[in-house]
Amino acid sequence: MFYEVRILDPKGKIKKVLTSKELSKRYWQDFKEQVRGQVASSLFKGKGRRSKKDSFWTGGDRQPDESEDMDV
Repeated sequence: MFYEVRILDPKGKIKKVLTSKELSKRYWQDFKEQVRGQVASSLFKGKGRRSKKDSFWTGGDRQPDESEDMDV
């Protein structure tokens, strides 16, 4: 919940009034834009991606390295 905000000029007279509804709308618009920006930037950073040798696109015929555990 946001409280109404009154913007005053240097003489102390009301210049503009921002209603609770306007402030709420502005807050949620900014929040959504910020979240979109974080999601978009995290997609392009490449975090959490598998290495090329473990990729599905290698054809699946990859032989395990000697260092990998062969528990079957």
